[in-house]
Amino acid sequence: MNVANERKLIENISGFFMKQLLTLTFILVAFCVQAQNFPIGPPKAPNADGTVNLGRKADGLWYERNKNGQETPFRIDPRANTLPVYRTMADVQAWTVAADNAPSVINVSDPGRGGIFVRNVNDAKTPDDGVMVLRTKSGVVYERIVESFINVKWFGAKGDGEADDHAALQKALNYCKNKGITLFLSDGVYNTSQPLSVTINNSTGHMFAGGRRLNILGTGRSNVAIRYTGSADITVLKVVGTADDNLNLEGFRIISANTNVRKATGLDIRNLSNFTLKEVNVSFFDKGVNLIDAGEGIVEKCVFDWNDKGFYAAPAGYGIAPNGIVFLSCAFNSNREYGCLIENGCNNSFIGCRLLSNGEGPTGRAIKLQYIGFNGGVSGIIQGCYAENNRGATIEIVAAAPGAHVLQGNTFNRLGTKGSSHVDILFTPLNLVHNDGKVNVISMQGNSFMGYSGYPPSSANPRVICAPGPNNYNNWLVDDNNFYQFDEEKPVYGANVRFKNEPYDTWAHSPSARVAINNGTLNLANAGSYYVYINNTAGTITDIEGIPPGKQVILQADHPIVIQHNAKCILRNATNFTFTPGQTITLYRQNPVVWREVARQ
Repeated sequence: MNVANERKLIENISGFFMKQLLTLTFILVAFCVQAQNFPIGPPKAPNADGTVNLGRKADGLWYERNKNGQETPFRIDPRANTLPVYRTMADVQAWTVAADNAPSVINVSDPGRGGIFVRNVNDAKTPDDGVMVLRTKSGVVYERIVESFINVKWFGAKGDGEADDHAALQKALNYCKNKGITLFLSDGVYNTSQPLSVTINNSTGHMFAGGRRLNILGTGRSNVAIRYTGSADITVLKVVGTADDNLNLEGFRIISANTNVRKATGLDIRNLSNFTLKEVNVSFFDKGVNLIDAGEGIVEKCVFDWNDKGFYAAPAGYGIAPNGIVFLSCAFNSNREYGCLIENGCNNSFIGCRLLSNGEGPTGRAIKLQYIGFNGGVSGIIQGCYAENNRGATIEIVAAAPGAHVLQGNTFNRLGTKGSSHVDILFTPLNLVHNDGKVNVISMQGNSFMGYSGYPPSSANPRVICAPGPNNYNNWLVDDNNFYQFDEEKPVYGANVRFKNEPYDTWAHSPSARVAINNGTLNLANAGSYYVYINNTAGTITDIEGIPPGKQVILQADHPIVIQHNAKCILRNATNFTFTPGQTITLYRQNPVVWREVARQ
């Protein structure tokens, strides 16, 4: 083998071993990298001028440090990457990038206010608001990318329960109502010392034409609160609509910082239909909610407590009556004057609500419905509610027109010696008069009236009253299928009450009618009058007959009279009943044979 061939062989062998050595070195290096953690510390001063060192500090952000020890947030050259990162809004506003070099998208990492911004090359007019629109020092405009909602903290709200967030809240409301977008309240307590007000407009178009509207959404009433810290008698949050808005408020509380002095109004909503309040609490105000010219809404799982007046609704000049509002699983608790008062509304429903400890005297009410028959014939449907420890009347329905009133499956509890309502259900006529033919039908099905914890039942506090009013209104038509735990608290219906199986026609009032005992039988076949006066000396009536089927008769005796129990006259578990002068008894025949007593005075 010549020298040249030997040299070539040695080179081949050496090259082979070098390749194997390099391969082994790379494997060992990779193994070492995987086996060890190399923490990244803050940047160190570089060794040479004109260079920088990078590092990550405790705040999690990257910084660069030059030879002089100056540290600045690390930025990527916009010419090398289309998504540069800026720490604050001010950094973007101070940027002098030329339009030709400006990236199309930037990322701002400002804590609580950051987001992705896209360049708008066609916008030279929109001012820089420091939130949604940023304009660089060189005039390049960037707009925030928004998917579904606006975070109130983007506008500078702190939500720390200390700072006054009024300006940020108001600014956010104004932006959202103009854009027709949802305002998002992230976790926090947002203090406001001044009123918040927003008037919705239809700048995005009518709802039926695809327009959008402001909504306010919180993360939950246990996590988010708007807290009024002022002392003036103002409205904390007022929303005025255009009637075609479908407002939705959900998932937050409106509370007063001063829980001892109840001033101001928590929430005012007006000129709206088809609104929704869901999981909204309003507490510690003179008036919790003021609903004016608003109707056809849903109020779900809301709490109105510790106010003087919990929830008030009425029509005004805009012309929307508070009709068709559905309260689902709401609580009206510990309100001094009333839990809920609806004036001039109809077909309002309370389903599965709690009515606890409302009212502080005879005028207190848990629910009061004033009905005038506008746009509907039903004042309200109260179903499956639980009432306890209310003062005054738990429920009062004031009827100023003929109509119907429905209460079904509710529980009315009275607790202890002080936990008694003056009356649980009170029906009051307004401007209705005697024999006016305007019938109000009352349907009470399966309600229970109970007492616990040492409660002393008393006939002085009846459970149900159908008041005649100042004009002796006498067209209450009652269907009473309730459960009364105590007999002495069963309602005593007077002459102003008629009953389910009585025809709607009313007999003429003939006070001159007089009949006498005839062989121990009171025969009213020819009396033909609504009231029958028994003008005779003391005696005993052994039978009653002759009254037309389906009619109601009120008997009054001028002298003590005894009516004995018989097959035609059933007298409430008694063998006889004794009239005393001036006393009346109302009888009604259910069928041609059986009579029953329906009221006694």
